[in-house]
Amino acid sequence: MGVRSGAALFWARAFGITETAELASAKAGVSKVTKRLADLKLIGRERVGRKSKLVLLREDGSDDPYTRPQTNTDPYFKLSYDYWTKAYFDTLSLPAKALLLIVLSRPNELYLPLEQAKPWYGISADTAQRGLAELRDKDLVAARTEWVQEARSETGWIEKRFYTPAGNFAAGGATVTSLSTARRNKREASA
Repeated sequence: MGVRSGAALFWARAFGITETAELASAKAGVSKVTKRLADLKLIGRERVGRKSKLVLLREDGSDDPYTRPQTNTDPYFKLSYDYWTKAYFDTLSLPAKALLLIVLSRPNELYLPLEQAKPWYGISADTAQRGLAELRDKDLVAARTEWVQEARSETGWIEKRFYTPAGNFAAGGATVTSLSTARRNKREASA
């Protein structure tokens, strides 16, 4: 790949490759991962002498350079610092991560009939169910049930479930806390 060993090992650790591979294999894995990201047009790879330079591209795969979201022009949402500081990025299953992002992307609450998970979000009903169950078990989302009259139902009623972020993922949670404030609070709590 043409990068210093330290940089390759840094990326290998960041990609989680070193957990399952020897160091030489991990370095080769970095090259494979960056190639895959480049093929998806999420990063650009350039040569600068003998080294590779990685350039962030827009997350929509348009091959345009990455720009920071603008509040009124580019819709985005923030993750609570808890996602990183409590290692949810490492401990949540892939279905739970996907559903957390889906729930957080909704302006209010998420109504998701499981049979609509595939056409609406591209994930199977089973995956959606597993992800939501894990998020509820870890108190990261709250569920609200509403019974609605439905003439085509055998009982005349159907159950609708609505999901909202909970804890520090809820609106007004730690998403507005700066990282320096979070670090200060952690230091004060351990003192």
